[in-house]
Amino acid sequence: MSSLLHSRSGESRLGRHRSPAVTPRWASAQVTFTSSSAPLESSVEEPPPLRQVALVTKFARLPFWPIWHGLVIMFLDQIGLKTFSQTVEAAIGGRVAPMIYLPSSRSTEANDGLSEERGRPRDPDQGPAEGGAGRAEADLLSLSDPFLMNVHHRHTFFQLDPLRWLQSLVFPEGFPAHPHAGFSTLTYALKGRMRHRDSLGVKQIYGDGAAQLLTAGRGVLHEEMWDFSNGRDVELFQIWINLPGRLKGTKPSLQLVGETDSPDAAGPISEVTLLSSALSESSSPPLSPASPLLPAPSSTRKVVVRILVGEAHGVRARMETLTPQTVLHVSMDAGSSWAFPVPASHTLHVYVRKGPVDILVEAGEGRGENQEGASREKRSPRFVRVETHETAFTHKGGELLQVHCPPVGAGGGPGGEGDFLVLAGEPLGEPVAASGPWVFNDAADAQRAYARYQAGVFGLPWGPALDDEAWKAMCDGTGRRSGGREGEGGEA
Repeated sequence: MSSLLHSRSGESRLGRHRSPAVTPRWASAQVTFTSSSAPLESSVEEPPPLRQVALVTKFARLPFWPIWHGLVIMFLDQIGLKTFSQTVEAAIGGRVAPMIYLPSSRSTEANDGLSEERGRPRDPDQGPAEGGAGRAEADLLSLSDPFLMNVHHRHTFFQLDPLRWLQSLVFPEGFPAHPHAGFSTLTYALKGRMRHRDSLGVKQIYGDGAAQLLTAGRGVLHEEMWDFSNGRDVELFQIWINLPGRLKGTKPSLQLVGETDSPDAAGPISEVTLLSSALSESSSPPLSPASPLLPAPSSTRKVVVRILVGEAHGVRARMETLTPQTVLHVSMDAGSSWAFPVPASHTLHVYVRKGPVDILVEAGEGRGENQEGASREKRSPRFVRVETHETAFTHKGGELLQVHCPPVGAGGGPGGEGDFLVLAGEPLGEPVAASGPWVFNDAADAQRAYARYQAGVFGLPWGPALDDEAWKAMCDGTGRRSGGREGEGGEA
């Protein structure tokens, strides 16, 4: 039996770390993976170690855009109708979840399940067990580095909603011009569109599956306002990615991918479609990164992997990052299985948009004999379940993430599908001093960045109602800074 892979790929490689062993696949390609159910011979290499789950948590989801929708959903949560509230949120929006990984910034919902039952016990030299007394807040950043934050927006802007117009008097519908420095933002718009304008003089209208990577570097001003020309249903993610100290003074830059009219777009998002044989509840997925899906003589299920940055299944993203990172959007049919090889030194965490999904932490074994000839009982595989809107952080060391989407009627979600983001990257291992839109290695650098902003080095702020001609004029001549005046050094 075999699994088929269809792909469309971009030309940029993971960061700027090019691997000559990987052959680019352009346009559309088809690859066949083969697998056998015969026992492994003794000469076969041991399977790679599985990623172990450190903790599973659910961050607070705040009512916003429109607030009254979010309050209704929050009430449904409080009376125990969590599954129904998730369905309502998916349908009408009204919430934002700022998942912040920085120390002293973490906000999770009560009873979020930070217990050892939700993950694997820690190694003794990895510190206290998750959920235990004395767990340092910095642990979360050590499990996510270089990723600092992941914000999930789900909103609906009804034209005839009277409360919407009252709210817009206090909160503009979007994010007026504001600064960033010392890190990058990855904005991924699943539904709805954004209007982007920045102090570099760049305007982009993107969305409906497009993604933008803004490297703020030494400093930039940008504006992100909702654009309703193509609908009023909005869902997007914004991910903050730290830059190493040596690159925090880099010149700001912008990349865009996706189906968009913007001339700046590098092309569609790289995508892989895998056909996975259906799994039973007791099936143990294979442990081979070369054959990531389990063949079986039953109906096939589909797994779609969108590669925003980095590389997966030999297919590269079109956007480049300055350090090795991978961000994937994975959609799985009920009963399917998917595996993703990852360097043991990288961090990796999973945010579930629609669930549940199960992460394999221990492979099962069939009945047989051990080396001494004694009978060995069959052992079932062990999974850690991750529900809708939960985040699973993993320990470093494992080289394979294995995910299973439960079949319908066997613990799967209402629609049976699994949908999640995978964020993996090489940790920077540097101190982080974050203050609002500034992320540097120490507080003094952050203060210097703020002083540069106050002095107008990043450009002059503008209002969202300013027309394009006037905004462009502000970005020209003395108004255009490109993150720093001509001849100015790159240090913050």
